Amino acid sequence: MDLHTFLVQSEWTQQDFAAGIGVSQSLICQWARRKALPQPAWCVTIERFTQGRVSRLDLRPDDWREIWPELAWPSVWREWGSEQALPLAALRGDGRDGGPALCAAPA
Repeated sequence: MDLHTFLVQSEWTQQDFAAGIGVSQSLICQWARRKALPQPAWCVTIERFTQGRVSRLDLRPDDWREIWPELAWPSVWREWGSEQALPLAALRGDGRDGGPALCAAPA
């Protein structure tokens, strides 16, 4: 959810939200209207303060993968499906189960 929607739905004022995370009301206004992007550290603060309702991905939709590449992994897991597991051979890269060998075995 974007910050503006959160503020409206939660009935937080910009002033109260700003005081809650330690920034000015004018900065919250800029972020909510997408006139400025919060720095990565503020994105984490907002995500925690809103208990995940406003995520880092919501706040930085165009560059979150570059800032937090580790957050891209869950989307890969969803593509595999929650019941599927990556074959161990694929992790080892040893060529078993028809997968490519990523590293040569010691002689």
